[in-house]
Amino acid sequence: MSNEDIPGSKKSTPAKDCFVPTNAIIQGDVKIGPGTVVASRVEIRAEEGPIVIGEDNIFEVSASIINRHKGLTMTIGNNNVFGIQSHCEALKVGDNNLLEVKAHVGPNVEITDHCIVGVGVSLKTSEVISPKTAVVFSTPPLRHVAIEPMNSELMGPDYLRETIEKYYPRNEQFK
Repeated sequence: MSNEDIPGSKKSTPAKDCFVPTNAIIQGDVKIGPGTVVASRVEIRAEEGPIVIGEDNIFEVSASIINRHKGLTMTIGNNNVFGIQSHCEALKVGDNNLLEVKAHVGPNVEITDHCIVGVGVSLKTSEVISPKTAVVFSTPPLRHVAIEPMNSELMGPDYLRETIEKYYPRNEQFK
């Protein structure tokens, strides 16, 4: 779906070397930084305000990013990984974070830097996740401070980019 399909929608502006497949949905005023990889069936929707995505982020299959903050800009930093079926409505996501498979981050949460939101963890309260914090699955979520910052090179952005580009056609709008 292109922005032309949505009445009143602003055009998205991706960097030249980001990858967006044809079956991803990028809606509204979305800026995508260089080196970012968007996988199959990802939805990035600027419903109420713009979204600015930094460099070298990875959005895995069926991840969703939605800005429902009227008139406010959602900012996603650099070197973040949004796992399969993860969902993020946070207005601010810093650098070097990992939202694991089916993690859910609500609209009143801020993710700082070097954080991990574990598999299936749902953060819905109004809070700031401190740097180097891992939120692991339990009820309520247990938290601990990470000993070392996350190494984004271990997540294989080059491998993921090559694999996605090999099996999914590139959306010509985002070339």
